[in-house]
Amino acid sequence: MKNIIVSGFKSSWVFRSLLLGLLFVAVSPLVSHAVLSGTPNDKTQKIHEGDKAFLDAPGIKKAHEDGKAIVLMFGNIDHCIWCEKTWTNVKDAVTPYRSKVMAALRNYRASKFIPPDPDAEALAKHYGIIGEPWIFMIDKDGTVKKIFKGLTYRQDLVEAVRELVGDPTGAAPDPKPAEKN
Repeated sequence: MKNIIVSGFKSSWVFRSLLLGLLFVAVSPLVSHAVLSGTPNDKTQKIHEGDKAFLDAPGIKKAHEDGKAIVLMFGNIDHCIWCEKTWTNVKDAVTPYRSKVMAALRNYRASKFIPPDPDAEALAKHYGIIGEPWIFMIDKDGTVKKIFKGLTYRQDLVEAVRELVGDPTGAAPDPKPAEKN
């Protein structure tokens, strides 16, 4: 079978290019989702909703001992745009309840030329983290109530924080600090 010449290119080359392009378009969303949310089957995840959280880490242990709920996020806001957006959403959701909830960000991977924090690496291993961002909503008793994987929207986090502190309607946030004159 002879190749047909189309505008100076062999048709088999054009067909192969189109096929490769279609394959890329079909597979790339699956790969991107897997990277953002960890593996699709989450076999490496060690702590699940309803489990006792591992809290023996600097800062986190103290917040737990003080009776605070904890929003623990694993991600690197220096190189992951989804982590940066999600961390902003975490801070917005936690701020009205700052006396009841502590937000903690742990960068457990190297970023550019900065090595990862050894404590954050160890903590990530306890949780079985493989992707970013991952968020663990931990109540004041140390139980994981909810887990978010990947980009998490502000409203979802606001609702989860309200449930975490027992204020599902948002009627009882911390009083705002007095303004300075």
